[in-house]
Amino acid sequence: MTLSGTGKTRTSASLTDVLSRGGYVTNTLFLADRTALVKQAKDDFKNYLPDMSLCNLCENKEDRNARIVFSTYPTMLHAIDDCRTGDGTKLFSPAHFDLIIIDESHRSIFKKYRAIFDYFDTLTVGLTATPKTDVDRNTYDFFEMESGVPTYAYDYETAVNEDHVLVPYYNYEVKTKFLDEGITYDDLSEEDKERYEDVIVHIHSDNVDFSNTKQREITTEAETVLTPGIYQAGYDFPVGTYYICAYEGRGNVISYGANVNKIMSVEPNENYIYQYNYASFAEGTDLEIKGCTVILIPAGS
Repeated sequence: MTLSGTGKTRTSASLTDVLSRGGYVTNTLFLADRTALVKQAKDDFKNYLPDMSLCNLCENKEDRNARIVFSTYPTMLHAIDDCRTGDGTKLFSPAHFDLIIIDESHRSIFKKYRAIFDYFDTLTVGLTATPKTDVDRNTYDFFEMESGVPTYAYDYETAVNEDHVLVPYYNYEVKTKFLDEGITYDDLSEEDKERYEDVIVHIHSDNVDFSNTKQREITTEAETVLTPGIYQAGYDFPVGTYYICAYEGRGNVISYGANVNKIMSVEPNENYIYQYNYASFAEGTDLEIKGCTVILIPAGS
């Protein structure tokens, strides 16, 4: 467990180098949950280990025999489930990798992506600054460790006060008129009203009837209904830009990669919205839904 900015990627590159030179590992798999992180890690490893052969599996499956393979979870799951070589054998055998390095190991290692780690017979190292301790998503349980006791921890006090690799943070409170007084629709300019309506389609009013909201019918095969859970673009639903609409219940919709963190409801008011517009999901972007069911509608439908 190490803080952001203290060199998790550099540490993993050094670990790979030491184990390789010691004859303990030959092939290494580096997993990240977004294509941008995969590319960034590969570029960093290229600088740290210039003599190692590297492959970004998201871009080129022909270099799969490289010493270090970088991939997202959906790409690797597809590779072990469906991909075959010219002679019909699987792209990777269970013994192909000797070491798996999991970047941000508090996020996408659970549920269906656990199949990747069940498939490969290998050493596994997880890197994270924020291990999960939830009942259904516990990082320590995944690595069969005592809860709250990581194999190694580089803490904030050491990074700031002893090694000086990070600087201390300070809270700075900012007040705005919006947070203090809120918004009154009638007081907005015509331009701001248009912007408001573009983001929040249903405005709370005593005269609005929400009784039929749950019965909204799905009219095209391109729309995707998602119940509570964790999903990944490119695997669970197509990459693209969507309107996210509440379909049933009330809950939180979160995707840091798509810059979405909203409380949504089929009965919106000043605290809950019904629809979020233009959420863009690149391959590997996570979407977490808690407490409600949503429908993804391609932004062009």
